[in-house]
Amino acid sequence: MRERNQDSRILIIPILLALALIPAAPQPAPKAPFVWQDADKPLPPSPSRSAKGSFAAMMLVTPDADAFIAEWLKPENPSVSTTERIARDRPVFAMLIVAGCRAGTDGNCRVGAEFRMKRPDGAPYGPVHRAVALNGPPAPEGNLQLSQASLGFKLDPPDPLGRYTITATVTDEIAGEALIVEQIVEAVQPKKKP
Repeated sequence: MRERNQDSRILIIPILLALALIPAAPQPAPKAPFVWQDADKPLPPSPSRSAKGSFAAMMLVTPDADAFIAEWLKPENPSVSTTERIARDRPVFAMLIVAGCRAGTDGNCRVGAEFRMKRPDGAPYGPVHRAVALNGPPAPEGNLQLSQASLGFKLDPPDPLGRYTITATVTDEIAGEALIVEQIVEAVQPKKKP
């Protein structure tokens, strides 16, 4: 019996050596970390944009979502209208831009968004809004995608003037990464028409 055990050990060693010599499957190169840039210069940190590894998100507030989307869809770099001041009775929209989402086995990204707003006194303004931000193929590396999710709102006369905070948690559901972006808008008295 003892000789038999020694023989089986002798067979195991060549098998282990053969397995060690099998080349590993090539791994995709890691994506470079995303850096927010303007004219090839890195932008300073801002609560309105965030990045973790290659995944990135940014929030912009616009007074005209249709014009924003139309400009975004042009083949050249967009020139979108944004604002940090809002007036009562005029709708505004918090738009999300994302980059670097991870595709699943079906080749598509799944990114969710959760929007929250706070009144000037810090109290919640309305319910949490959850939406699909992206459900499709990722943009080529380094390119930005306009999210399918946005938050539109309009302040009514009982709402106080002051600083409102809009926060979005943007989650790459495949990579398991979440980013938080935030924009503060100042609610002001609308200009009187002459």
